[in-house]
Amino acid sequence: MNVETFVHRRSARRSRVFMTAMLISAEGACRVTIRDISETGARVGLDGEVPIDSDAVLKRKPMFAAARVVWCRHRQVGLEFYRPLTREELESTFNPASGSRTYGATELRGEE
Repeated sequence: MNVETFVHRRSARRSRVFMTAMLISAEGACRVTIRDISETGARVGLDGEVPIDSDAVLKRKPMFAAARVVWCRHRQVGLEFYRPLTREELESTFNPASGSRTYGATELRGEE
């Protein structure tokens, strides 16, 4: 897939974050760093690799997101969620009150 096709396929706006989570796959569970996230997917950093087209679950706090691994390179993985996350799920998981100031409710509503 070329870059232009990939950009057109990504319909949801991504917000940058830098928070830890767990990625659970057939290879096992590993700690990852969420680099950016949207309703439809995420980019995470990890120490290792996960096979492309494999299933995984991204877990942080109360959020569980079943996903397909769409790419893996340079210690990062692109995830496409099988079910889009709701704004409420994103806000409750990445609320600034939980200690992060990189992903707030204003950004989620597109009011930045």
